[in-house]
Amino acid sequence: MSSAIVLHGANEQRGGIYFVTREKILSKEMTVLVTRILAETDKTIRIAHDVAHLFPDIKMEVHVDVSNTDRESATSSLASMIVGYVTGNGFDCKIKPEAFAAATVADKHSKLGNLHD
Repeated sequence: MSSAIVLHGANEQRGGIYFVTREKILSKEMTVLVTRILAETDKTIRIAHDVAHLFPDIKMEVHVDVSNTDRESATSSLASMIVGYVTGNGFDCKIKPEAFAAATVADKHSKLGNLHD
Protein backbone atom coordinates (compact mmCIF):
# COMPACT_ATOMS: atom_id res chain seq x y z
CA MET A 1 0.00 0.00 0.00
CA SER A 2 1.43 3.36 -1.03
CA SER A 3 0.44 6.92 -0.28
CA ALA A 4 2.02 9.83 -2.11
CA ILE A 5 2.26 13.55 -1.49
CA VAL A 6 2.65 15.23 -4.87
CA LEU A 7 3.60 18.90 -5.05
CA HIS A 8 2.50 20.56 -8.27
CA GLY A 9 0.64 23.54 -9.60
CA ALA A 10 3.16 26.37 -9.72
CA ASN A 11 2.72 28.72 -12.66
CA GLU A 12 3.86 27.03 -15.85
CA GLN A 13 5.39 24.19 -13.85
CA ARG A 14 6.36 21.07 -15.76
CA GLY A 15 6.73 18.02 -13.60
CA GLY A 16 6.86 18.19 -9.84
CA ILE A 17 8.20 16.57 -6.73
CA TYR A 18 6.67 13.81 -4.65
CA PHE A 19 7.14 11.92 -1.40
CA VAL A 20 5.93 8.34 -0.93
CA THR A 21 5.20 6.21 2.08
CA ARG A 22 4.87 2.45 1.61
CA GLU A 23 3.51 -0.23 3.84
CA LYS A 24 3.65 -3.90 2.97
CA ILE A 25 0.31 -5.60 3.44
CA LEU A 26 0.05 -9.31 2.80
CA SER A 27 -2.84 -10.15 0.48
CA LYS A 28 -4.12 -12.70 3.00
CA GLU A 29 -4.44 -9.89 5.59
CA MET A 30 -6.88 -7.91 3.43
CA THR A 31 -8.88 -10.29 1.32
CA VAL A 32 -11.93 -8.02 1.00
CA LEU A 33 -11.50 -5.21 -1.55
CA VAL A 34 -13.57 -2.66 0.39
CA THR A 35 -11.38 -3.22 3.47
CA ARG A 36 -8.20 -2.60 1.48
CA ILE A 37 -9.56 0.50 -0.27
CA LEU A 38 -10.85 1.95 3.02
CA ALA A 39 -7.49 1.29 4.70
CA GLU A 40 -5.61 3.00 1.84
CA THR A 41 -8.00 5.94 1.88
CA ASP A 42 -7.83 6.28 5.67
CA LYS A 43 -4.04 6.31 5.60
CA THR A 44 -4.03 8.98 2.89
CA ILE A 45 -6.55 11.11 4.81
CA ARG A 46 -4.42 10.90 7.96
CA ILE A 47 -1.38 12.08 5.98
CA ALA A 48 -3.45 14.87 4.41
CA HIS A 49 -4.54 16.04 7.87
CA ASP A 50 -0.89 16.09 9.00
CA VAL A 51 0.14 18.14 5.96
CA ALA A 52 -2.84 20.50 6.38
CA HIS A 53 -1.87 21.04 10.01
CA LEU A 54 1.70 21.96 9.03
CA PHE A 55 0.69 24.09 6.01
CA PRO A 56 -2.84 25.40 6.65
CA ASP A 57 -2.87 27.78 3.66
CA ILE A 58 -2.20 25.26 0.87
CA LYS A 59 -4.87 23.95 -1.45
CA MET A 60 -4.94 20.18 -1.27
CA GLU A 61 -6.65 17.38 -3.17
CA VAL A 62 -6.81 13.75 -2.11
CA HIS A 63 -6.47 11.34 -5.04
CA VAL A 64 -7.81 7.85 -4.45
CA ASP A 65 -7.37 4.63 -6.38
CA VAL A 66 -11.00 4.11 -7.39
CA SER A 67 -12.90 4.73 -10.62
CA ASN A 68 -16.54 5.41 -11.31
CA THR A 69 -16.16 5.73 -15.08
CA ASP A 70 -15.01 2.16 -15.71
CA ARG A 71 -18.04 0.07 -14.71
CA GLU A 72 -15.96 -3.09 -15.07
CA SER A 73 -13.52 -1.84 -12.44
CA ALA A 74 -13.87 -3.70 -9.17
CA THR A 75 -13.79 -0.37 -7.33
CA SER A 76 -16.53 1.42 -9.29
CA SER A 77 -19.21 0.46 -6.76
CA LEU A 78 -17.09 1.97 -3.98
CA ALA A 79 -16.45 5.35 -5.63
CA SER A 80 -19.29 7.37 -4.08
CA MET A 81 -18.59 6.00 -0.59
CA ILE A 82 -14.87 6.81 -0.83
CA VAL A 83 -15.50 10.30 -2.24
CA GLY A 84 -17.93 10.94 0.61
CA TYR A 85 -15.36 9.76 3.15
CA VAL A 86 -12.68 12.08 1.77
CA THR A 87 -14.93 15.13 1.37
CA GLY A 88 -16.41 14.48 4.81
CA ASN A 89 -12.89 14.93 6.14
CA GLY A 90 -12.71 18.35 4.49
CA PHE A 91 -10.64 17.60 1.38
CA ASP A 92 -11.33 17.86 -2.33
CA CYS A 93 -11.34 14.35 -3.80
CA LYS A 94 -10.24 13.13 -7.22
CA ILE A 95 -10.87 9.63 -8.53
CA LYS A 96 -9.58 7.93 -11.65
CA PRO A 97 -9.11 9.05 -14.37
CA GLU A 98 -8.57 12.53 -12.79
CA ALA A 99 -6.61 11.10 -9.83
CA PHE A 100 -3.16 11.27 -11.44
CA ALA A 101 -1.30 10.93 -8.12
CA ALA A 102 -3.05 7.62 -7.41
CA ALA A 103 -2.94 6.45 -11.02
CA THR A 104 0.76 7.12 -11.57
CA VAL A 105 2.88 7.92 -8.52
CA ALA A 106 1.32 5.69 -5.84
CA ASP A 107 0.65 2.82 -8.28
CA LYS A 108 4.26 2.93 -9.46
CA HIS A 109 5.56 2.57 -5.91
CA SER A 110 2.97 -0.04 -4.92
CA LYS A 111 4.25 -2.33 -7.68
CA LEU A 112 7.96 -2.09 -6.82
CA GLY A 113 7.87 -5.30 -4.83
CA ASN A 114 10.49 -5.53 -2.11
CA LEU A 115 12.70 -2.73 -3.38
CA HIS A 116 13.59 -0.24 -0.65
CA ASP A 117 11.51 -2.00 2.04
